[in-house]
Amino acid sequence: AKSGLKSAFDQQMWSPDGKTSRILKQAPPWNDIVWQSEGAIQLPETGLNEKEILVWSGNFSHGCYGSELPAVRSVGIVDVNPKALLELLVDSSR
Repeated sequence: AKSGLKSAFDQQMWSPDGKTSRILKQAPPWNDIVWQSEGAIQLPETGLNEKEILVWSGNFSHGCYGSELPAVRSVGIVDVNPKALLELLVDSSR
């Protein structure tokens, strides 16, 4: 789990898709927020649509099994209470 978390927040590993790159250029405060790994997130007053989903792609450099496959990272605001989100994530029947 530590390796996955470390990779998820390694900015050097990830390249934003075109839409994500445009959004981050239009609203620079979001660039800091999407890489924040701890604590509560304070949303900036940028006028950015909070329904946007930001997407990056990258590759693992560790050379272990599966490292040749592309990786995808996404960031978005999920407007649901935490318990409902947890249930959705662990319920494989949905």
